[in-house]
Amino acid sequence: MGQSGAEAAGSCHAAWFVGDSVVYSTNASGRWVTETVDTPEFGGGVTYSVAIAVDAQGKVHLAYDGTRRLRYAVKSAGAWTLTTVHDPGIPGYDVGDDISMDLDADGAIVTEPTDLQIAVPHKGFAWLEVETRGRAAHGSRPDEGRDL
Repeated sequence: MGQSGAEAAGSCHAAWFVGDSVVYSTNASGRWVTETVDTPEFGGGVTYSVAIAVDAQGKVHLAYDGTRRLRYAVKSAGAWTLTTVHDPGIPGYDVGDDISMDLDADGAIVTEPTDLQIAVPHKGFAWLEVETRGRAAHGSRPDEGRDL
């Protein structure tokens, strides 16, 4: 899955994945130029979704799923800066397959698939250690239990 965008100056930008790599193309110089942005060697990896945005200064921003981690890349002064934004490290808890990115009026990057709208977040999880007193019983036989 890839995504494209345009800036006020009329240049076109596109990002997609080829194999295990994130690829970016633009015609800002008057001809199409394509380059590899991220690969497994740089911490990227198999990518299922990529989002692109161009800010008011013409900087290109990419958000993508790099081996089930949320990765972010920005091109400034001709070079890409790559960052892992979220690395859950928990099997089965990943960034999903539909990454979206917007720039708000202040230029802040929003990497949520909400189109800058309020959305109900996931419930999450918590780890608790609880000490109780009494006698445990099954819910179908509460008379066998004892609260202290």
